[in-house]
Amino acid sequence: MQSSRLAKRIRARLGPGLIKTPWESFLSYEHILVEMADSVTMITLNQPERLNACPPAMAVEIRDVLADPGKARAILITGAGRAFCSGADLSG
Repeated sequence: MQSSRLAKRIRARLGPGLIKTPWESFLSYEHILVEMADSVTMITLNQPERLNACPPAMAVEIRDVLADPGKARAILITGAGRAFCSGADLSG
């Protein structure tokens, strides 16, 4: 899974011991994945077939997560696949 490799890279960059618990998925959304470990929340834009173009529904999902960060002290936003985000999805 793409986010597992990213989580390993984050742990390596932040140093041993900073993130002590495994990444746990929580909340169910259609366009994004949300995972949390310790006080870091990772939001993954999850439409790699469309280069993570952001439809209005994805923006609402991101807003919902950001509105209530819970115990998160840092929020990382990343994209699945080869692109972070190609911009707004205007296809309707």
